[in-house]
Amino acid sequence: MNTQTRKELVQFFGFTFVFAWLFWLPGVLAYLGIIDAPAGLLKLLELVGALGPAVIALILTGRQAGKPGLKQMMVSSFNVKAHWKFWIGAVLMLLALHAAARFVLTLIASAPPPSPTPYATIPMFILMFLVGGGLDEEIGWRGYSLDRLQTKYSALNASLLLVVVWIVWHLPLFFYGGTNQSLIPFWLWLLPVIPLGVMLTWVYNNTKTIFAAAMFHTTGNFAHELFRVMPTDTHPELTGVIILTGFYYAAAIVIVIIYGASTLRRNK
Repeated sequence: MNTQTRKELVQFFGFTFVFAWLFWLPGVLAYLGIIDAPAGLLKLLELVGALGPAVIALILTGRQAGKPGLKQMMVSSFNVKAHWKFWIGAVLMLLALHAAARFVLTLIASAPPPSPTPYATIPMFILMFLVGGGLDEEIGWRGYSLDRLQTKYSALNASLLLVVVWIVWHLPLFFYGGTNQSLIPFWLWLLPVIPLGVMLTWVYNNTKTIFAAAMFHTTGNFAHELFRVMPTDTHPELTGVIILTGFYYAAAIVIVIIYGASTLRRNK
């Protein structure tokens, strides 16, 4: 990794943290009882803060590569056709993992968390893709930083380093009312994030499109709602997420074995 690449990564991570954490600060203060703020405003600030990776990546790309770089990033963000068989297969695999975890949970739990009504699923998916952990994050995490990390580290190690950054970036949301993170112990949220980061690199490296990574990331978040195993206010049990975590690790290990830790990519 040369000096310029290192500088670009430091700028991206630094500005991304500052952007998100400034918008999330009022929610943290409200959660701690220091200030009082309307729930609607705090939700809006949560969503705006989550735009940080994309906003900073676009600004830095514009400065470093100009309009051609921004155009390339936008094409990558909405390129549905590129390697479509691969990303659709990856998405179906992820849905299968969640469906299997939900099925196992229904066998052993007396009252698993209820799933949403079908009519709500399509609008929910579109919203998640845009501002719920899809493009708003993946334009930055995979689209900007991952290739730069992989100039020095193997795909597996770059994934794990990015996971560490990703985890730290999310920390304020554990002290932000109404977030998924606030409903689950930190250690239990952390465990499935590690294999998810590996799988996201696998998807990105085999498609080289931000769209594929964003679709995979969104599918994971969406599947948490469609096949609910995560704890809720009314169903606080942790069994479901433990089951899902086991499936995630099994899938990530198989991917590393088949595709190789150095690239997590097919041999061309």
